[in-house]
Amino acid sequence: MVIISAYIVLFDQNIPEVAFAAEELNKIIAKEENEIQEASFRIIITTMDTAESSELKHKYGANTFSSLSPQGYAIRKQLTKEVMSCWIIGCDSVGAMYGVLDLADVLKTEKTIKNIRNYETSPYIENRGIKFNIPLDARTPSYSDNSDSAQHNIIEMWSMDFWSEFLDEMALNRFNTLSLWNLHPFPSMVKVPEYPDIALNDVKKTTIPIQATTRGLYMSTDETLNHLVTLKEMKIEDKISFWQDVMTYAKNRGIDVYMMTWNIYTYGTEGNQYGINDEQNNEKTIDYFRASVRALLKTYPLLAGVGVTSGENMQSLESPYSDEEWLWRTYGKAVQDVKGIQPDRKIRFIHRAHWASLSHIEEVFADYPDTLDFSYKYSQAHMYASVNPPNIHTDGFLDELPRDKKTWLTVRNDDYYGFSETDRNSQILVQLFDLG
Repeated sequence: MVIISAYIVLFDQNIPEVAFAAEELNKIIAKEENEIQEASFRIIITTMDTAESSELKHKYGANTFSSLSPQGYAIRKQLTKEVMSCWIIGCDSVGAMYGVLDLADVLKTEKTIKNIRNYETSPYIENRGIKFNIPLDARTPSYSDNSDSAQHNIIEMWSMDFWSEFLDEMALNRFNTLSLWNLHPFPSMVKVPEYPDIALNDVKKTTIPIQATTRGLYMSTDETLNHLVTLKEMKIEDKISFWQDVMTYAKNRGIDVYMMTWNIYTYGTEGNQYGINDEQNNEKTIDYFRASVRALLKTYPLLAGVGVTSGENMQSLESPYSDEEWLWRTYGKAVQDVKGIQPDRKIRFIHRAHWASLSHIEEVFADYPDTLDFSYKYSQAHMYASVNPPNIHTDGFLDELPRDKKTWLTVRNDDYYGFSETDRNSQILVQLFDLG
């Protein structure tokens, strides 16, 4: 219970999502000079499965909150001569968090309790996320990390202060999905029992420029590896503990975390003793990837799923080493392995659509034991260039999308990335793009 003057907030402090939102609410009240602090006003934060919500169901009817779906919430106001009560009832703990954050926004804007009204809502878009190309290390780069900005930000990826602030901000803006994208994250994130020497200790950057490329090639070369400097000393066990903490923090903000890769890249394995390389018909590489994905999922039980691209550096070989067969034998089989051990665990698989046939993906992944989604680059990296990008309509994606499957849409803002806002001519170009 938190008390500010005659203002009372009641909530279960053992529910981290709700505790976070209640703290944000009290921050608003504490710094605002308004009538809220002097009001006889109480807020009760709960979820639909509690005794407190049963009280409201009895008052308003058993079907009062039947329309709420996960992440949804209802606000109910009760007024007596002595006190005004505001109930926030979440369909689940995340819904309760969103309800409190919405109430905080109202109080911040209007600085009064008079305009609080009975209200209920559920999300229009169930999953709302951020695509985060993550530069884990100079030895395990993300796509096109051949830049000063990536090298400068490697150290931030290993800062809990960064992630707590970032994940808090995601929750405040109602994002509930974080996808971390890396060319080959495994050496920096997991120790694979079958290939223990691949795991990388410490966090490093390179001190020389990386060759410019837009295909993820030449990101790690003999020259860059010969000019490494240590940014932070960490054993692989420390790294694992760090990312487990990050994923726990994300869960406590209602955020699912996914690991996404491009293929086939093997950065971080240079000079390995196992015979691993990026050749698509190398059985040792196939076994290594399967073992790595399996270890990743077992090491991080809060990881909501994995995603892949069947492009960039795949070789379009014939069966049995075709692109989709390779992805199934590595990622798909790894998920099967984990589901065999953890049958009740949900592991979503997200397969990007470009450089791939949806019908062929469905055929090869027919035995996938959980949810299989697709992903499409809706705006082809130009969300500011057109309000109605034609690609999704003209390339037949929607016609090919199976009726029982869902797709993620990637809405990227590379126009602002490519045109500096400090350049007047670039601003004009972006504005012209916006016009159509």
